[in-house]
Amino acid sequence: MRLRAFKVKNFRSIKDTDWQNFSPDNITALIGQNEAGKTSILEALYSFPTAEISEDVLRDDGSMPEVSCSFEVSWDEVKELFKEKVLPKGLAKIISDKKRINLTRTWKDAETEGDLSLEEQELSAIFKPTESEATDKPTNEQSPKTDTVPVEQKEPIKEVTEEEFINAIFDKSPEFEFFEDFASLLPDTIDLEDLQNKNTKAEGYKGAENLLAIAGLDLSFLQTKERRIIENHIGELNKNVTTDFQEFWRQKIGKTNKIALEFELKHHTKEETAKAGKPYLVFWIKDGQKKLYPKQRSKGVRWFTSFYLQLKASSLDKSKHDQIFLIDEPGGSLHARAQEDVLKVFEEIKSNVQVIYTTHSPYLIKLETIYRLLAVQRADEEDDK
Repeated sequence: MRLRAFKVKNFRSIKDTDWQNFSPDNITALIGQNEAGKTSILEALYSFPTAEISEDVLRDDGSMPEVSCSFEVSWDEVKELFKEKVLPKGLAKIISDKKRINLTRTWKDAETEGDLSLEEQELSAIFKPTESEATDKPTNEQSPKTDTVPVEQKEPIKEVTEEEFINAIFDKSPEFEFFEDFASLLPDTIDLEDLQNKNTKAEGYKGAENLLAIAGLDLSFLQTKERRIIENHIGELNKNVTTDFQEFWRQKIGKTNKIALEFELKHHTKEETAKAGKPYLVFWIKDGQKKLYPKQRSKGVRWFTSFYLQLKASSLDKSKHDQIFLIDEPGGSLHARAQEDVLKVFEEIKSNVQVIYTTHSPYLIKLETIYRLLAVQRADEEDDK
């Protein structure tokens, strides 16, 4: 189920975008001048799955936000979702004809979660029985009396309600993620115990988890094998991770050295009383023979590493269905050549991850893929955006 279009109303400076289509190849760039509303569109899209807004997105005229998303869906997908329920008459024709379902999130205030509804009245109407259908249904009072012992019957299959239909479609819809700069930065070190216990509060947990997912490392391997085997295995994994990373980060440090991502297993010393002997991982971002901790690298290298790890790991995660990454001004700390590397990552993951990003940079736009561009222009106050 893919997100194909959106509509935003009454969100910050946005009065009404009307329906806007995303690029069919899963990469869409929102372009436009400052204050046009590009970031507001990303924030509005993210409020759709979270159902939350803040006071600062409300408009001065008192109108409340509405965010609508159009999802591509087939009749077979709908039937599979509700195979234990009876679907209302007319639904098959609507889904087969339009091949999409539009859901709208609306809010009454900023303190409560927004409500979901079907955007199209035609679709909503088929879940409401007509007057004749309602009166035709037998009631207990209309059932004929009988002295015979009733035969035990199976509970009749119930018809799906509009609320059940909406909730099931929403649950099946793609997962939205707002990419945060440096949120998945590699730590200098992390205790193996924190990774095993999924301690998300440990510094650098997300970055470490992402790199190990890309490497394909099973943490139990580090506890069941002898040191020599572990070191050899980690060495092979480091080569594989670095080879893949260098496909996307083409920059060199100096004239010849390219960046390598590496990790190694160590154990706390006796001086560290509370952790003595316990294993931990150390991470390096190398160039040539020079090892530096991630925090010792430049802002641009740190940003790209975080960006690559997060998106690459997400694209490999088979437990997630369709994913959507919302990215505001990617590569702002990168020079022109490195910004082009950002596009290479998008190209790599687009079959599994939909990317919607904002940009001012000409290096994040290609003329041969102009169909990916969605221009955002702020209209005069009396007009809609």
